[in-house]
Parts: sequence; structure tokens; C-alpha cells
Amino acid sequence: MFTLAIASGARAQAAPTSASPVDASQVDEGVVPGNVRTPRQMKWYTPEGEAEIVAAQCLKGRIEPSDVVALAMFLASDDARFITGHEYFVDAGWR
Repeated sequence: MFTLAIASGARAQAAPTSASPVDASQVDEGVVPGNVRTPRQMKWYTPEGEAEIVAAQCLKGRIEPSDVVALAMFLASDDARFITGHEYFVDAGWR
């Protein structure tokens, strides 16, 4: 349900601004992170839990904060000026 809300929000926000390029304030509406490995999460997960997360993903490995930041930076750049109203999952194929 949360993913649906993000998707709806991204499309709804894009409509009124479609005549202008995407700005940084709109980036957070379209980036949907998966299970990102953060210091806080590392306090909770056991090695077995980490293995379960990786096993549930199509792409093996853990998502790092820099993976999400890279997409956000691209979406905020001029290279993404014609991208609007979409959601982009950084989840290694785990949805």
C-alpha cells in the first residue's frame, strides 16, 4: 500500500509542474528504496537475517545508501529533465 501511495504521489505532483523541469523537491516522490543497509539496521540484523534479505533479491548484494543517492542525484540533474511522474525502485529486484 505504501508503494502505491508513493506512485500516486509522484504522478500527481508531476502533473502541475509538467511544463517545467523536475527539481530536487520532486525527487523524493519518485525514488522508492528497498531494504537499504544502514548503521541502524546493522544493529538489528543477524548474519542469518542479512542472508535472508540477499536471498530474497534478484540481484545479490546489499543496497547501500549511496545506491539510492546516485539515483536521486541523477533525477535532480539536467540529464533527467524530461523524466517526470514515475517511480523508480532501488530494491535489487525485491518488491
